Amino acid sequence: MKNIIKSICLVMSISILFTSCEDNDQFTGASSLKWSDVAVTLSSAQTSYTINESLIDEDNPSTYSIKITATIAQPQPINAVVSFKQASGNANSADYSVGEIVIAAGQTVGSTNVEVFKTGDIEGTETFNLQAMVDANFTINSFNLPVTISNDFVNDVLEFSTTWAGEYTFDNGPASTTIDFCTIDFDVELYTTAGDFVQYLGATGACTETGSITGLPNGDYFVVLNLYDNPNTPFAETETVPVTVSYSQANFATAGSFTNTANNLSTPAGTLTAVATVTVNGYNYTVTPM
Repeated sequence: MKNIIKSICLVMSISILFTSCEDNDQFTGASSLKWSDVAVTLSSAQTSYTINESLIDEDNPSTYSIKITATIAQPQPINAVVSFKQASGNANSADYSVGEIVIAAGQTVGSTNVEVFKTGDIEGTETFNLQAMVDANFTINSFNLPVTISNDFVNDVLEFSTTWAGEYTFDNGPASTTIDFCTIDFDVELYTTAGDFVQYLGATGACTETGSITGLPNGDYFVVLNLYDNPNTPFAETETVPVTVSYSQANFATAGSFTNTANNLSTPAGTLTAVATVTVNGYNYTVTPM
């Protein structure tokens, strides 16, 4: 009889336990947490911009950078992330950059910059219109930012690099002697066809000289090697000293190199050797080795 009573009590206890759980949870699957999308507002100092590409100064962000700010009314427990896409225009990612805006959890404001590049190639006037997008759980005000890139900058800088690195070993009595070509000092100079000095394309005493030309009047010019110093003439060796001149113009197909062999280990200091002509026509250059 006692066992029967214990069994009845156990069943009643289990029944009470399940009844209690059912009273506290209706098993509807619905959450009591309510969420409404939070509005993100975007703004910039102007509704549209025109960037003068030729006046872009890398040391002055105001000449190429546009700030976009995002705000929300109250801090949220998650990040709000705003991204951008180009909605229209003929510019592309080579012409500008724009990052995401992140309003961090617990914050109410974030920003990013649109930066326009000084590309240097021939493009003409370009445009792009940025459209904003926001992650789920947020909404965004209608935001479009039209940007015009005007006064196309065209690179007219022709870069030169001249080197004569190498060495020569010869018998010198009972021993051999090795001459380092870099002990010779060439300066690289530019002259008019009338023989007037224009500028240096390298005169540092280094074994590789670098320089550039830009903004010259149209016409023909001579690239000249000036053998400034040669301490090797006492050896009376006539081994050729090859001098390689390389040139390039960023954003253009103008590029190449050539090697001049007019100088040797016995060429005296002060010797001038014209190695190429450069024809200038605006921002277009033609280099012709001699």
